[in-house]
Order: sequence, then structure tokens, then C-alpha cells
Amino acid sequence: MIDAIQNSAYAVWVRESPSYFTLSIDDTPDGLLVTLAVRDLSEITQWLLGWGRHVRILEPDALRHRLAEEAAAMLHTHQRD
Repeated sequence: MIDAIQNSAYAVWVRESPSYFTLSIDDTPDGLLVTLAVRDLSEITQWLLGWGRHVRILEPDALRHRLAEEAAAMLHTHQRD
């Protein structure tokens, strides 16, 4: 699983507090590229949500959809009529 941390300040924090599932952390022109290995998407979902809008899931699609669904549910919870 791969995520890109696009904000350099957040990239420093990711380096200082990597996930247990981190396989590699690489600098790229687009930001920090973090490769993770997990058995189940729920194992990493909360960690990724903690980075908010500063994380972009490159793959797998199922993880990208899971985070999008969670963000939509959070928006729904916090919207006022």
C-alpha cells in the first residue's frame, strides 16, 4: 500500500512517527512516498485518517475508497442544517 504525504512539515512528522506497517519511506518530487504492508485495511485506516488532507492514497483502490467514505461520513456528522 502506498501513500503520498505532500506537505513537507507533515513529511517530517511521518518520518518521526512511522506506522508499525511501514516498509519504506522515500522522498519524491511529489512528496514523501510511504509503502506499507498490512493484512487488513482496518489496521491502517485510523493512522492514515490522522494525517487528514495531507495524505493521498495511491493504491489500493479499496483503501482510497474506504478513506473517502469515512471522510464523507465525518462531514455528514459535522454538518449543520
